[in-house]
Amino acid sequence: MRDLPLGVPKLMVSTIAFAPVITPESVANDQVIMQVPADLWGLNVITKYVLETAAGAVTGMAETHKEIVPEKPLVGVTTRGHCKFLNWMKPLLEQRGYEVIVSMQ
Repeated sequence: MRDLPLGVPKLMVSTIAFAPVITPESVANDQVIMQVPADLWGLNVITKYVLETAAGAVTGMAETHKEIVPEKPLVGVTTRGHCKFLNWMKPLLEQRGYEVIVSMQ
């Protein structure tokens, strides 16, 4: 899913969604992860409900999906490390006509 463009709906249904084996590097930045409360060893009342909910979620995402077209030039700013300067830098960039995208990545 990491190879899909930003904004394309991404939903992973998993029994180990929040286990240590799922690392931040292994998922897309705009990916939704849905934890399954029961193992997926066949269909039962719980797994049917979870899969129907997931289908509804990804359908809703697909129906509202639209291409991201910025109206202003974008500037990406990371907050990793010290970000004290962001409080004064962001308004200055916005005054100059930029849209500031702040990321914690």
